[in-house]
Amino acid sequence: MDRDRLTLLRTLALLRAVAVVGQAAAVYTATALLELALDPRPLYAGCAVLAVFAAIAAWTAWRSTQVGTGTVLAHVAVDLGVLTWMLYWSGGPANPFVSLYLLPIALVAFALRPPAVLAVALTAAGGYSLLMLEHVPIPHQHGDAAFFDLHLVGMWVNFLLSAALFTVFAGRLSALIGRQRRALARAREEALRSEGILAVATQAAATAHALNTPLSTMAILLADLGDEHAADPRLGPDLATLRRQVEVCRDAVRRLAVDAEREQRGAIGVDALVRRALERLQVLRPDALPEVDGLDALAGTAVRDDPRIEHLLLNLLNNAFDASRAAGRDGARLRLSRSPGALELLVEDRGRGFEGQPPDFASDKPDGLGLGLTLSRVIAEHFEGRIETRARAGGGAVAVSLPLHRLLPA
Repeated sequence: MDRDRLTLLRTLALLRAVAVVGQAAAVYTATALLELALDPRPLYAGCAVLAVFAAIAAWTAWRSTQVGTGTVLAHVAVDLGVLTWMLYWSGGPANPFVSLYLLPIALVAFALRPPAVLAVALTAAGGYSLLMLEHVPIPHQHGDAAFFDLHLVGMWVNFLLSAALFTVFAGRLSALIGRQRRALARAREEALRSEGILAVATQAAATAHALNTPLSTMAILLADLGDEHAADPRLGPDLATLRRQVEVCRDAVRRLAVDAEREQRGAIGVDALVRRALERLQVLRPDALPEVDGLDALAGTAVRDDPRIEHLLLNLLNNAFDASRAAGRDGARLRLSRSPGALELLVEDRGRGFEGQPPDFASDKPDGLGLGLTLSRVIAEHFEGRIETRARAGGGAVAVSLPLHRLLPA
């Protein structure tokens, strides 16, 4: 829309320059060549005012990079005001150039929203209506003055109808074009995001293949060290923790091969799926124990055993604990509920909140990869759900809504 408004402003500047020359030539032709009974002084004064404004507007239009709707409407209002002045001194509604009132409506209809188009149409209609009430007439060339006045009323009614129809249909066309542009922008954004996720997935597969052997070696060595120092109160617990962490890494590598098959394993209760995710989180972060609300109420709700749902929970909870830790606090809360037709998840942290966070949920953690919330959004969109950040006293919150019909077992 910003580009459309700027293009419109520059188009108006070019047309205004043409109008200055054209109006001056028309005044000279009417008063000097055709010798019509018109006072040329106010007409040339109108041309001079328009010329000065045209120079200022052109300088502004080509120096600007962003233009607001109010600026465009102000320029159009000046144009309509000058046009009304010129027509007032040259016959008013009898002037054949009165149809120029439709030109600003036509121009703004394809660059501004319907309310702005309506404002321009009402301004043009107001100028035309004022001319119907007051103007400097041109001497009648018709034999019946009453018939000519009736003709003028007909022209006025025709203008009002044309302006109204044009405004309505142009507004609909503008809305359609706007929807198409927004749909194209969303499709482009989704395509870029999918391309990025595909690149990450390709790299993940290559990395998993490369990590498999060293992780196996580390597991064997840690097992030997753990047996050797099992009685050491200082090394024993640390070695046991390292063994569990290595096993988690090995399991993650194996899941790249087996997770794709899990979707065919049938259904699982939401409570069981959440508990399994919490167990994995406990292994990843032994100090992380989130508060969970509403889990028992979902015991009878079955969903497909899809690893993506589990990844979604793990990503959100992991980010919540990271946010809390970054603020010098501990803890996170998971709230589960079921609304009509959807599974609702709300993950709350005790961090600094999401104020100033980019709309694409990019990570602001110094050691983060910037993928956690992005992957969560991709998973939510896969299930035709939505994910959003929310302001909350004492921290931030991420809300996820997943339609149940997309979570049902195949």
